[in-house]
Amino acid sequence: MVSAHRGQISYLDAYYEEEYQEEKARAVMDLHRAVLEADVRRTAVVVLELLGRTVPQGAPLATVRDLLAAQDGQPLCKLLASTIRSEWRNANAHEDFRWDPVNGTLLLGGRPADLDEVLDAALRARAICRGLEHGVAVAYAQNASLVIRGAEDSNYVGRDLSILQAAGEARFPVLDIRRHGSLVRLDVPTSPLRA
Repeated sequence: MVSAHRGQISYLDAYYEEEYQEEKARAVMDLHRAVLEADVRRTAVVVLELLGRTVPQGAPLATVRDLLAAQDGQPLCKLLASTIRSEWRNANAHEDFRWDPVNGTLLLGGRPADLDEVLDAALRARAICRGLEHGVAVAYAQNASLVIRGAEDSNYVGRDLSILQAAGEARFPVLDIRRHGSLVRLDVPTSPLRA
């Protein structure tokens, strides 16, 4: 999740920093692909499993979208399904997109698409997924009995989360955590020196 997040931030930064529309188009398509393949896919699987449904291993996004859309009376499923536009995803997956400088538009599979609309769709999908993640975190925080403590060995991710939790409890803000072998590096906000 951290790797996917970092990639998405870098694509978003590239979009805002690029001078040429063609490069903006590449950055926005990379962002869109990363959001769908990481956030939306992962969130959809979790939501469907919470509803007692199973998602076949390696199912294409179109199948995931169809499974979500089939869940009548489940607004979150409808929201998630709405983020998966197969024509955009397929054009992106097959590198069948380009910037048309004459008409000033993005072409996805030969069809025009508004660059800002694709960006908005990616950001909307990220927001939907983050909303669910935050909701689950709040549910666990308010009901500790939901947390199942396993006897399995702790891995570095679990240890990093423990470090972040301890920092949070101490009201010590951490922007990022990085590992270099057994060395753990915490990136914290810089504060101006006070006289």
